[in-house]
Amino acid sequence: MYKVYLVEDESIVREGLRDNIPWEQYGFTFIGDSADGELALPEILRLQPDVLITDIRMPFMDGLSLSRIVKKKLPQTRIIILSGYHDFDYAQKAIEIGVERFLTKPVTRRAVTQLLAELAQKIETEQRSRDDLRRRQEEIQEYEQFRRRRFLESLFAGRMSVEEIYQESTKLRLDLSGPCYSIILFDVFDSNARDLTQSVQPEGELLRIREDILQFFLRHVRYVVVRWIGTSFCVIVKGAPDTVTFGIAQAEEEIRRITAASDGNTEYFLCVSPVSDRLSGLKDCYEKVGRYYTCRYTHPDRHVITQEVYEEIIKDLETDEKTDAEDSLTAGVNAGAGVNSGDVLQRTLKYIDDHYTEDVLSLQTAAKEADVSPGYLSGMFSQKMGMTFIEYVTSRRIDKAKQLLTDTHEHTAVIAAMVGYKDPNYFRYVFKKTTGVTPREYRSR
Repeated sequence: MYKVYLVEDESIVREGLRDNIPWEQYGFTFIGDSADGELALPEILRLQPDVLITDIRMPFMDGLSLSRIVKKKLPQTRIIILSGYHDFDYAQKAIEIGVERFLTKPVTRRAVTQLLAELAQKIETEQRSRDDLRRRQEEIQEYEQFRRRRFLESLFAGRMSVEEIYQESTKLRLDLSGPCYSIILFDVFDSNARDLTQSVQPEGELLRIREDILQFFLRHVRYVVVRWIGTSFCVIVKGAPDTVTFGIAQAEEEIRRITAASDGNTEYFLCVSPVSDRLSGLKDCYEKVGRYYTCRYTHPDRHVITQEVYEEIIKDLETDEKTDAEDSLTAGVNAGAGVNSGDVLQRTLKYIDDHYTEDVLSLQTAAKEADVSPGYLSGMFSQKMGMTFIEYVTSRRIDKAKQLLTDTHEHTAVIAAMVGYKDPNYFRYVFKKTTGVTPREYRSR
């Protein structure tokens, strides 16, 4: 239904139009009326009618003044002028304002209904044209984003020479010139969601926040931003060393400010690569920032991961692993009495074979299945198998990933999920650490 508002100082005319025209029959709903333009204007701006019908001669604010303001504030609103035969001079001014049509008093029901039928068809046609244009623009933007992402994927994989990089970036209207570079990988998400892929916020809230952040990056030439995997964004920061350093700090501050200005349920996770003085160095930057991004799941309390923070996390993990190994040996001695280790090992291996493609598999779940303590299972497994529980699970997953990379055409992110890795970036990191090559390189061989 299209909305209609009426402004007419003669009560007989106003009430006659309001009560005797079958508005709904022609696709309209009558949303209000007023006796003069001054009283009508605030209501019109609030209700935003599709059609405004107004008398041309009224006290306080006449129809021309009202029409001039409404056309400026609500350019999509169609204005119908009610005028007398002697209002020719007013009519010419109304044409200059952009009034849609005139109805000469006395106004007949037939004239109004005929005009409503024409207006409904015109509004619908123009709306359809705007929708088609917007859809085409969105498709073009989506295709441009796809081309830019594919280009950056090739750049980060090291498959392009410097000359090819500049040639392709020129075609895509990406300015990559600059003496120094860094990469930012970030996402914003609902802190109350059950996992990072779901949201309990009002529909559109996260989209609005992400769009505000995207617009910030688009306003500054020092950034090249592309939508990345899932809901994440990849940003190349370029320029002089001081410019890159300032750009990184400003990006972090703006993301923090925008998320903090929401309803308090939005958090962000951001990784920053070291600075490279070569365009070809972006390959190494991306490998590092992708590695840092795995901390999103292991250290959700950290909002920003840099090289220094990542090295600190790795150092802490190495200390924890050493402590866990010592605890496992102690637990194995204390908890192993009366336990058939061979039977426990067989149950554990079967459990791993049945569940290694699930991301919930852990030492704790396996120990519960085998009815022993995690410490005992860890120590016994390492002694019997010559490798840790995690190393064995990882080898099973990577072997399965190799098979899928060879035998299927599934995307790397899909294969990651199929072998138990929720985060595709972490899967790529583990795969390269295990095999020495990336999943893409393995498939190409």
